[in-house]
Amino acid sequence: MKRLPLAAALLASVLAFSACGDSGPAGSRPAASVGDRTIETAEVTEAFEKFEDSPGFDQLSQQQGESQARRLFEQSYVSQLIRRYVLRAEAEEMNIDISDDQLSARLEEIKAQFQGDETAFLDALKQQGLTEAELDELVTDQLIEQELRKKVTGDLTPSDQELRAYYEDHLDDYKEVRASHILVEEMALAENLSDQLEAAPKGEMVSLFGRLAAKESTEPNAKESRGDLGWASPSNYVVPFANALEELEIGEISGPVQTEFGFHLIRLTGRRTRPFGAAKAEIAQTVGGSRSDKAWQEYLVEAYESAGVEVNPRYGEFDLETQQVVNATAEDVPGAEEGGGGP
Repeated sequence: MKRLPLAAALLASVLAFSACGDSGPAGSRPAASVGDRTIETAEVTEAFEKFEDSPGFDQLSQQQGESQARRLFEQSYVSQLIRRYVLRAEAEEMNIDISDDQLSARLEEIKAQFQGDETAFLDALKQQGLTEAELDELVTDQLIEQELRKKVTGDLTPSDQELRAYYEDHLDDYKEVRASHILVEEMALAENLSDQLEAAPKGEMVSLFGRLAAKESTEPNAKESRGDLGWASPSNYVVPFANALEELEIGEISGPVQTEFGFHLIRLTGRRTRPFGAAKAEIAQTVGGSRSDKAWQEYLVEAYESAGVEVNPRYGEFDLETQQVVNATAEDVPGAEEGGGGP
């Protein structure tokens, strides 16, 4: 069955954590608080009990064991609600509001993945222990986060000068080769074809290579391409193929080269460095994306710090860098290094 992206992501997010105990006086406190808002332990327990009846819990339990599955779910659920309260407060301060039309449009995108099969859509929700109302909340969270990120990172577009500097510093990343090949399954055939190419008059070798590729190569589109692979970075190819290309001069044909796909005869037809104009969009994504990620992470850390997040030790501790509830480490638990127990 096709999985629901948001629901599957929620389940997958819990797999990153480790287990620890669940006892002590902390059980009487709220699960967590964000400023003056609290997340009650009863709410977490209720959410878990519903998830416990879903196939998603069965799957997680098979992988982690029932106790660990509960621990992971609870940490993920508390982390999710903390993020909701922090970011919705930030959105309110920035006058960000998600309209009904925005929510409906995103929900329709999700449902479209089930080709109009409402039953399959509802089954996917049930698989993860979610109701449609809870999905609405998750999608709203996602939309709010997207809008916040746009505002936080919107003015970080790198200049042409910065893009050009990056290009000059990473020229090797934009080197490309153009090659043709003939791919066969047997070494004997590869050697036979190599002999034919070596014996061909110089002026006929190129056309012969194309004819042999069309006739003998096992590559699916060889008849149309005549073995031509177009321009590509050498790193796109498996290592033996890339190493053979490195040794060839333009116009030269290799002997048989074995890879996991079979035996290749490789003809190098060109080398170039991709022009800045052709690489500019990719560079902008690389440079801008890195800068955007850094700014967003710094913003999140500041937002969570300002929000005053506290977590009941019953569930672990709050890690500001990942914005997740995680298990306390030995250095975080008084007396643990001397043999004391965790929370």
